[in-house]
Amino acid sequence: MDNASKSLLMAGSILIAILLISFGRHLFNSGTVLIGDTGNQLLTRAINNYNQRYLGFVGTEIKSSDAKQLIQIIDNHNRNKDEVRSYGKVDKFGITDTKDIFVGKTYNVEITYYNKQGAIAGMKITQN
Repeated sequence: MDNASKSLLMAGSILIAILLISFGRHLFNSGTVLIGDTGNQLLTRAINNYNQRYLGFVGTEIKSSDAKQLIQIIDNHNRNKDEVRSYGKVDKFGITDTKDIFVGKTYNVEITYYNKQGAIAGMKITQN
């Protein structure tokens, strides 16, 4: 009887150990997935915030002051090494210099393409 109870206690201990190990692995894997999802959400939010600075300029009938401001924003971004490292450069097409923007004229601004992260990477400014 003494050997049988020891055997049952040993088998029970092994089963409990297996359950604890399985539960630990499950918690670890769940935490890894959660951390990965949070990282993706943060990246998506950062890219959306980045894109917002340009989206307000997109459209037709943009005033000359807004077109100049957009060119300055793009130039400042492209000079900022940290932003370029994070989001890449923004290419300008069409009118690329503020001296080519004339008071009283209106402009069309469009996004030409996004980079692989989803950040705006090209914009085109044309005079209407």
